[in-house]
Amino acid sequence: MPDAPIRISLIEHGDFLSSRALGAEVRSQVEDLLEQGSRVVIDMSGVTGISNSFADELAAKLVASHGTERVFESVRFSSVSEDVALAIRVSIERRLRPRAAS
Repeated sequence: MPDAPIRISLIEHGDFLSSRALGAEVRSQVEDLLEQGSRVVIDMSGVTGISNSFADELAAKLVASHGTERVFESVRFSSVSEDVALAIRVSIERRLRPRAAS
């Protein structure tokens, strides 16, 4: 049986997560755990909202760097409000959208 996932609780950072720096810090923690072969649960209990920049820095860059399949197999967000889920989904879609040639 695989080891239980490692839980990262985000409420300790506040109920509204808004900075790119914090998103990068959490992403770094997740990446370190993924490199060790761990599965990760990002616990959003009590978090009522996140900024687009936080969502991009954490979720979208994680998917862009490690691939959709690996992230979806190894990382799970729990206790996510509809607003937070939407911000995460939109950030991933924007980051993965092909850019038009200039």
